[in-house]
Amino acid sequence: MQRVAGKAKDITLWEVDPSGILRWNGKVWIPKAAALCANILMHNHDDPMGGHYSIEKIAYLLKMKY
Repeated sequence: MQRVAGKAKDITLWEVDPSGILRWNGKVWIPKAAALCANILMHNHDDPMGGHYSIEKIAYLLKMKY
C-alpha cells in the first residue's frame, strides 16, 4: 500500500505480470546489482536496432523501459 500525504491509498504500485516479471508502476523492476545493470546497459546500447546513443539518450530510453 502506498502512502500519499500521510493517507493510505487502496492501490499498490507493485505487480507481477502474467510472464512472472516484477513491475513497479508498470515498469520492469531491476535490483541494484552491478553485473545485471551492466548487462542491461550493454544490451540496449549495443543493439543493432538501437544504435550507439549518447549518454543522455540511452539513460532516457532505459528509464522509459525499466
